[in-house]
Amino acid sequence: MRLFETSSSDFSDAELGEIKHGVGQIYLDVSSKSRFDDFASDLKRLKLATECEICALASECAGAYAKGPSADFAQEEAALGEILRGLRGAVLDYGCGHAPYAELLAAAAVDGAVQYYGVEPDASARERLLQRRPWAFLSPGVPEVPQTFDHVLLLRSINHLPDPAGTIAELLPRLKPSGTLLIVDNVAFGVVRSVEQARRAEQSSAAFEHFENASAKDIHARLSEMPLRLLARQDVTRSTANQWLLQYAKS
Repeated sequence: MRLFETSSSDFSDAELGEIKHGVGQIYLDVSSKSRFDDFASDLKRLKLATECEICALASECAGAYAKGPSADFAQEEAALGEILRGLRGAVLDYGCGHAPYAELLAAAAVDGAVQYYGVEPDASARERLLQRRPWAFLSPGVPEVPQTFDHVLLLRSINHLPDPAGTIAELLPRLKPSGTLLIVDNVAFGVVRSVEQARRAEQSSAAFEHFENASAKDIHARLSEMPLRLLARQDVTRSTANQWLLQYAKS
């Protein structure tokens, strides 16, 4: 009973074990959606019961889990929000999608203190975003003007890239000296769903998106030879929510 079964072939037993026993990222689906678009609202953290942690039979049992505190993701979102609200100048949001964090830049963008450039290959996503954020400059690829940017963001987009390190290497010449690179994403996590929720998710129109579920450690190692100086790093652990962050300054 130590391993949970899954019909998915995406993860090995070792990877499933790390999700459950290593970083402890298990969540209850409390949404009525076929796919998550707001982790803080759609998911409730499940934590191993205290009695299970000290039980002599823990290695032979699947364990009992209970809902965690309601403020899941609050600490991680607060740290990210503080960084984003402090940005000024030309900001490139690479793989912006529906830009869930654009509202944190809205006031500065309207005042002209931030020039927001979103790169998103999906035309319908760009159209929807522009309706909500008329101050945004959107394109399917990195625009030629401005020639350089003060900040580059990859917010929950790096795992959608087939070659994350290669993409960042291509973006770095467009980042000004001392400009910042901010990367935020999630590791793989377990979701507890009812039969109805599982069927709804399996029948949704959601397409293949993630090439991997890299961690902060994984990405930091791949960028080690690039001209970047680490400013901040937040890893996913048993005591955090499922969101990691890396911030660099260009050397």
